[in-house]
Parts: sequence; structure tokens; C-alpha cells
Amino acid sequence: MTFSIPRIQVVRPCIAEIFQTALSLDGTLSGEHGIGLTKSRFMEQEVGTAALNYSRRLKAGVDPKNLINPGKVFS
Repeated sequence: MTFSIPRIQVVRPCIAEIFQTALSLDGTLSGEHGIGLTKSRFMEQEVGTAALNYSRRLKAGVDPKNLINPGKVFS
């Protein structure tokens, strides 16, 4: 199957609606490969602010020099 425009350009406008629908149906954002940068902006909706802040503090405690996945979700 060939596409005249990159798939991400087709999907990108739908991403927020897809994730918000999944969460409204008690679904989850994560899959077998984790969250990823595309889904990370929706994490707070799924897990809440407190859980997100806890994860950031935990990451900072385990990796104070930010050597593990710098520039990613919990940097």
C-alpha cells in the first residue's frame, strides 16, 4: 500500500481525539512499548497530577544526573 503523504500527517490531527476517547472508555495510553513522546502529553489525564509528580521525583532520585533517557518524558 502506498500513500501520497506521510501517514503521520494523516494521523496527527486525530491523535488527541483517539487518546481522549480511549481514556473516556477506561482504556489506557500505554502499550507493549510504553508511552512514547506522542502520548506523553496525555499522561496527566490518565494517571493524574500526583502520580506524574511522583514519577518525576522517583526518576530524579534514581537518576539525579539525568543520564537515563535525557529529554524524554521524565527528564
